[in-house]
Amino acid sequence: MIYYRLVLVVSTISFLAGSAVASLDRDAKSTTVGRKLKSSKSEKASKVDTESPTASPTTSPTEPQVALTAAPTKVPTTAPSKVPTTSPTDSPTSKPTESPTTAVAPKFKKVFFSTNTASFSASADAFDEAVADQIVQFLDEQPCGNQVCVSNGNDRDCSRDSFSLSLIANSNNKIQKFKGKSIFVLSDAVQTSKDCCANPTCVGKYSESESFDANSKVIFSITSNKDVITLKSGSWYELVVALYNADTDDLEASNVYRGNEDLSEFEGEFTGVPDGNHYLRIFPALYSYKGKDKVKSKFEVSKLAIATN
Repeated sequence: MIYYRLVLVVSTISFLAGSAVASLDRDAKSTTVGRKLKSSKSEKASKVDTESPTASPTTSPTEPQVALTAAPTKVPTTAPSKVPTTSPTDSPTSKPTESPTTAVAPKFKKVFFSTNTASFSASADAFDEAVADQIVQFLDEQPCGNQVCVSNGNDRDCSRDSFSLSLIANSNNKIQKFKGKSIFVLSDAVQTSKDCCANPTCVGKYSESESFDANSKVIFSITSNKDVITLKSGSWYELVVALYNADTDDLEASNVYRGNEDLSEFEGEFTGVPDGNHYLRIFPALYSYKGKDKVKSKFEVSKLAIATN
């Protein structure tokens, strides 16, 4: 009796197990077919092959693959990206670029002329002192722009055919400009050939400015309502601007200019100027480039301005 019941129990278990396996087989086939149909529809849309179903059914279906997205992770990383950004770093570099500086325009102030005058002889002596060993600056390129010349000073063979110098005051009795003309006749001993350096110079009387304070640098600007120098009959000018100590009258520096065209305005400067009181002298002179026996010009200075910055 006990044996019969045991066989019955075993048979029952076997029957139930067989039913369960058959049921699982039906479920597996149903699941596989479902994925395949779904995948077939997807194939028609994307034309991408999918994997074939497994031959042996499993008790748990495989999970469908999840397509990777380009979206970033929700949790940001603390490490910086390897690609550098175009934004500047917060920390300064060890070799910063140098910021370009813009040139500061000089601040000019008008300077009037004094009533100090000198004889022709005294003016010639002062001229010789001012130009001694000074290199001539040619303000016109041709024909002497590439020449290096030292001024010869006033030629003693120059004789004045005529010379005039007028100091003109404003309503406040300040001498703000001067003008004049000069004609010099040269002796027969003068060279008759063209020369940028060796021919004679003839000087008239200088004009002197009022004193002004300056140190380190003096920039001067000379302008005229017409022309500072108007040349006649192919003459050349030699214009000298000299800087003096106003307390001692000692010469401190000078510039020598020479040219063959009318001069409307120009600027020049002196550097290394000692601190103190100074004044300028302007010498209008003529240079005989062509070796002519007569040189002449008109000259006028309407405004003299100084900048010391």
